[in-house]
Amino acid sequence: MSLNSCLKDYFVLDGCSGATVGNSGFYINRLLEGLEFKMLDYIADEQQSNFSGVWSDIQDRAIEMFGHDVRQELNKRFRLKGIKQSVNNGRNIDTTTTTTASVQQRGFVLEQYTTGASLVDSNLQQFYVQTIALYGSNYTGDVTYTIYNLDTADVLKTGTIASVANTWVSVDIYEYYDCGRIFVSYDATNVDSVTQSTTKLETAVNTAGYGDGLMLNGATSAPGTPTTITKGNDAFGLTATWAVVCKWDNLVCQNIDNFKMALAYCIGAEICNQRMYTSRLNEYTVFDRDTSAGLKQLYLTKYKGGILDDIKYDGLLVQSIDGINLNKHDGCIECNADINFTDALL
Repeated sequence: MSLNSCLKDYFVLDGCSGATVGNSGFYINRLLEGLEFKMLDYIADEQQSNFSGVWSDIQDRAIEMFGHDVRQELNKRFRLKGIKQSVNNGRNIDTTTTTTASVQQRGFVLEQYTTGASLVDSNLQQFYVQTIALYGSNYTGDVTYTIYNLDTADVLKTGTIASVANTWVSVDIYEYYDCGRIFVSYDATNVDSVTQSTTKLETAVNTAGYGDGLMLNGATSAPGTPTTITKGNDAFGLTATWAVVCKWDNLVCQNIDNFKMALAYCIGAEICNQRMYTSRLNEYTVFDRDTSAGLKQLYLTKYKGGILDDIKYDGLLVQSIDGINLNKHDGCIECNADINFTDALL
């Protein structure tokens, strides 16, 4: 789960037509002192058109900054591994042995736990898929690829690969997946799939020092039940560059209420930035510039801490993070941990 997906519209604006109280239970312009709804409409520039556009842009920037600030503060207390394992599945194939085209999903499955295990190594870890590539064998034309969440049967990503016969064709993915198990696959209706043994790669990945924490297997599934997979040792000419990474996003998203006020003041500071630097000229952007600067200083002080009017504030973000205690045995919080790079040059 990304921060943007869980924090966007967590707060809403009172005065926005049709808006109800968001998941936070608060209207941001009622929660923060000195913040007016009308101000947002009057500071929208020509690209943003109205308050809806400016509110969306403000949230995007604020959430990006909030994520950076959270990581910075958490890194003072905990050491996050970052990349636990980086893998290139390689392109070692047997073109003389093929599987006849059929209405079937073919590819490989990645799992953060094995059958019988109840927990992943850490709830801070996610899959990151950088690129996938398909060897077209006999087929030239568009081939649909799909990445499934095997735990929920949801489609995480789908698209087409412009397959060329007897050629590897790559597609950029660049996405994080907060899932226990994913199935990276393609529709083999028109493709006589080459053989791509995953046996040696499975051994390298599955015994990389994490016990039952990570598994890779070749896999297939039927069209009617694409997430009911049959595991094997063949990826059928579908390869990828992927990783298991550790991110703080889950910690924030699963404990949003703990960060609520810190996020609110971070958004408030970004609203003031928009008000001060918009290209529109009116009473809110010209005559009230000093008011905006004062409000920004107030919001930032309450957010990050500091001294304002001879009063010392610890900062809501620091207070939120100081109350967090993580299990020292968490798979993502281990000092001096090795990073494993597995490149299939078999």
